[in-house]
Amino acid sequence: MKKNIILILSSLAVFIFSLQIDSFTSNFQVEGFAVAAQFLSIIGDGLTLTAVCVFLFVIGIISKRENMRNSGIYGLGIVLAAGFFTHLFKIAFTRPRPNFSGTDILLFLENPMLFDMGGRFNSFPSGHTTVSFALAYALSKSYPRLSPIFYAIAIGVGLSRVSLGSHYPSDVIGGAILGTGVSMFLFSEARKHWKAGLFISLAVFISFLKLNGFLLFDVDEAVFSEAAREMVETGNYITPTYNYEPRYDKPILFYWLMAIAFKLFGINEFSARFISAMFGAALVIMTFFFIKRLYGERAGILAGLCLLLNLEFFVYSHSAVTDMTLTFFITASLYSFYLGFYPTSHIPHPTSYNKWYLLFWIFSALAVLTKGVIGILFPIGIAFIYILAAGKVKDIKPLLVPRFLLAFFAIAAPWYIAQLYIHGWEFFNAFVIKHHFQRYTEVISSHSGPIYFYIPVILGGFFPWVAFLPNAFYKGIKESREIRVRGLPPHASSGGQETEGTYLFCTIWFLVVFIFFSLSRTKLPNYIMPLYPAMAVVTGLMINELIEKGFKRSWLYTACGFLVLISLSAAITYFFFPLRIPTEIVFAPHLFTGIGICFSVIVVLSFILLRGRYNFLAIGGIAVATVALLILLRAYGVPPVNIYLQKTLYQYSAYARENLGPDGVLATYEINQPSIAFYSRGKILKLDGESGLKELISKESSQYILVITSKQNIEKLQTIAHLMLLKTDGKYALLANRL
Repeated sequence: MKKNIILILSSLAVFIFSLQIDSFTSNFQVEGFAVAAQFLSIIGDGLTLTAVCVFLFVIGIISKRENMRNSGIYGLGIVLAAGFFTHLFKIAFTRPRPNFSGTDILLFLENPMLFDMGGRFNSFPSGHTTVSFALAYALSKSYPRLSPIFYAIAIGVGLSRVSLGSHYPSDVIGGAILGTGVSMFLFSEARKHWKAGLFISLAVFISFLKLNGFLLFDVDEAVFSEAAREMVETGNYITPTYNYEPRYDKPILFYWLMAIAFKLFGINEFSARFISAMFGAALVIMTFFFIKRLYGERAGILAGLCLLLNLEFFVYSHSAVTDMTLTFFITASLYSFYLGFYPTSHIPHPTSYNKWYLLFWIFSALAVLTKGVIGILFPIGIAFIYILAAGKVKDIKPLLVPRFLLAFFAIAAPWYIAQLYIHGWEFFNAFVIKHHFQRYTEVISSHSGPIYFYIPVILGGFFPWVAFLPNAFYKGIKESREIRVRGLPPHASSGGQETEGTYLFCTIWFLVVFIFFSLSRTKLPNYIMPLYPAMAVVTGLMINELIEKGFKRSWLYTACGFLVLISLSAAITYFFFPLRIPTEIVFAPHLFTGIGICFSVIVVLSFILLRGRYNFLAIGGIAVATVALLILLRAYGVPPVNIYLQKTLYQYSAYARENLGPDGVLATYEINQPSIAFYSRGKILKLDGESGLKELISKESSQYILVITSKQNIEKLQTIAHLMLLKTDGKYALLANRL
């Protein structure tokens, strides 16, 4: 285990270093190496290496050399596996090759594609390098004395890809790590857990799927990204700023993480969304291992799939906002609490308590640094209510050990103390009063909703797994009654099926978050993201039970009936009555057809579930249909919406960035679109009302001014401020005081 951790950390360090030298190798050429580079590139091609494996297999049969024959078979399997994962991640990351690094993002938006057949935007990872290192490892197992030669060839292939301008160094290093990792996995005992390996790969694929292929959405994505960009630019890592003025909406941790991503990958859309994608994948993988520890591998995969394959998770793992990061830390703290409360039988009881409860407070502190007081309110509230429901009040004391509390405050408090010291009442009023108390007790930014606001959010956001949720919560309530009668067992058996308290724990978790935000005056769909892991765990366990034992007919009819009703309605809608949308948004016709097919498949599989014979295949089919649905929405649904909402603002911002000199001014009039600040890379003069017009008039005689506004303000700015219209798309307009 220790060797694996060292190997992973070393590989990560090498990869991070390779990112730093990407920009220095754009013209990497070794004199006299061109011909050799072409030759090595041909050698490292997947077809060439496949032919080598087939050749070894045939020669092994003819010469009756079992070792050579097996090398050919194993090598072919390794090449195919490495090729599969290479293409999976090429689709997900969609990185432009060095020759196309300056490609405008609008090309991706206006030409949506799942896979770039032209090879311009599939740079990461290097396929040649991946397959070469995978086969080098495999052949070295059969011919260890020749391993230096095999690896020398693989390294040569990697260098040739950089020399030919086909890849960045990080593409090659990433490919080498991926190829070696695939081979090591398949040659080790870990291959017995191939299903877990595929699941983890799917989690990474879904979480990172085409992060960089669309513009930042206003308002939240753009404002977080601009604040992190300003942090990198100014070097002020203590007080976040937006438009170069203090921004007290959220604590510091998320900005730090985004700044790190900008440092590693550059200032772009992929970097802005990287942290959310990373914590999304980590959240799913953590949930898998948590449930696997308690209930076994299949239950872990099912719980992970329920968390991964739903619309809300997909949206917020692809958004540059705090919600996925916050959800990860809250979930990690609650998983830690549960494992501390139920120490497994193979771990000494006191050690388990100390280790897991300490982690509970550490992750809670990180949640507080991510989004404020709810980072501790939810973990401690859910833990205390569960302890009381379990009838073990005396177990509250081990959770409140002074050194644990000290660790919490040592992590969470310093930044808040620094802000109070630097900004005093201004910080307290904005952060604590406005963005905590007033946001809960009043409606902020017109984000209101009825008390049942989150019910349709869950029905749509957690589809299709929401169909199994009522049965899971019923079991949680039933478990509560049983606990009151006979109490909880002292241990949760590792990997066993007799673990108790999980349904009740997740039901309490769900209710605390759901009720808290339902009572809040300000409501947004992302607020309830922290309850999705709880729903995923209990639905995953219920589906595992369905596969093993089946459901009572009433619950089965309820779940399948819901799936059929919603999916059939959606299929009919998308096939025959496409949704009414603004005419400016032009979707590809095959998008609606594809979505209709996905829902139709879910209808058919729901009927199969009712028969009770092929439950595993039916659930697997529903998961595959959901994957297809999410891919369709991302590949062909998001780009038209993104173009409609953001394209013009991006173009006007880029124009200002290129044409405004150091003394020029970019202003906005009566609009709040933070993406303008991010894409123009400068301070925005925000103007509103009559006072804004007066300020604009006072500046226009001495400075070159560009103004971005909505179309209804064009006449006003032309008449009163004497501005000239440069561009308009009928929604927004770009004006200037001189040509």
